[in-house]
Amino acid sequence: MSSVLKCLDAANSDQIAIHADRITESLQVIPTDHAANHYGYGYKAGISITDLAAGASLSYCLTGGSNRFNHIKNLVASVLGSSARVEIIRGADVTVNTGTVIALNNTNDNSDRVAGSTLKASPTYTGGTVWDFLEIYAESTGTNAASSSLNLSSNEELVTKADSTPYILKITNIGTSNLKKAWLKLFFYEEPKGLI
Repeated sequence: MSSVLKCLDAANSDQIAIHADRITESLQVIPTDHAANHYGYGYKAGISITDLAAGASLSYCLTGGSNRFNHIKNLVASVLGSSARVEIIRGADVTVNTGTVIALNNTNDNSDRVAGSTLKASPTYTGGTVWDFLEIYAESTGTNAASSSLNLSSNEELVTKADSTPYILKITNIGTSNLKKAWLKLFFYEEPKGLI
């Protein structure tokens, strides 16, 4: 049994439940990203890519909502037929961001929250620096696949700037053969200022 203290977050009109065990009087805690999922602030996106030529690249622009920080917890990439480099780029000057919208799905199916962030394909941008990256080396140019992921865990995450700052996700075929298939899977949670 536990007792529940509900605190009102005036900035976001959310009630935040704090649970204390009645026997030990200790707080019951879960990781922040887990709690964010419970409150409906977690989102995921999947991108499927086919036939990316050797040396070619594709980019996507993740833009946070106004007054929110994005906590990027996981970016997984898998490839088939060639090797690839996946980068997260910060500080780019994005001049066009009107490409195809990639769906950001709430990870709590009981929540009606909609992401304040957007993820769009094919932005036009200049500059920026690589914030994090991974490289995946395909075992062959045939049907064997290789996969890897960024080491973003509960102890390591990338926290973006707030107020609609854009970040670029870029995949480049660094092999000599066509990249027959690639998959990018992104998970992040939004932190409205003052919530966490």
